[in-house]
Amino acid sequence: MRSLVFSIRTIIAGSAAETATVGQTKLGAGLDILPGVIVDQHFSQRGRTNRLLSAIASNPHFLAIGIDENTSIVVTKNVCSVIGDGSFTVLDIGKGLNGLPDRDDDADQDLALSGVNLHLLAEGSQFDLRNCMVMKVSGSDSN
Repeated sequence: MRSLVFSIRTIIAGSAAETATVGQTKLGAGLDILPGVIVDQHFSQRGRTNRLLSAIASNPHFLAIGIDENTSIVVTKNVCSVIGDGSFTVLDIGKGLNGLPDRDDDADQDLALSGVNLHLLAEGSQFDLRNCMVMKVSGSDSN
């Protein structure tokens, strides 16, 4: 099953543009297997960071994750365990985001954000989706 359908909202269109814009990413309905999460795939290989930033700017109550090719996550009780050759990226707006757009339909408006938390995790790492925190980084315990 493709990773995009796991979230309640899934990316159905959006370019990997050099500059992030407000309306760059279009979302549709997913299966809600991972509630409160927007998932993007082929993340690093296709340069999709700006695309995912655009998605969470328009949906700030969601957690955004990017999964590289040849990489998966296993989710057990809201904790993601990363397996595979690539990275697992988490973009978390948290409570401190500034610069949210007034509208989400103007694709030409450049996106300006600050306060986004970024977590870049490799195989063996774990991330708690409910509490938005790293549990383990590549084989070592995190505090």
